[in-house]
Amino acid sequence: MTNKHVGLRLGTAFAVLIVLLVGIGQLGLRRMHEIDDILRNIAGAIRISRFAADSGNGEYPKPSVHLDACGSRTQSRMHILKSRNTY
Repeated sequence: MTNKHVGLRLGTAFAVLIVLLVGIGQLGLRRMHEIDDILRNIAGAIRISRFAADSGNGEYPKPSVHLDACGSRTQSRMHILKSRNTY
């Protein structure tokens, strides 16, 4: 083998490893995003259930101060639930 072929093989192996690394990283990030969405949905459901439990005594809890996706969705659902209980 010449030095040229060894360098070519090492370069190819390195490129394959880099491609695998990027692919696994992309897969991991995509899965973490899916898990984050699932957890946000669960957190929103918990907030709504707490609101429903607290609204039985006639007092409405203050909306969440957080401005994330779950917080804003929970606030809009809280508004709907509050309007249903008024009539």
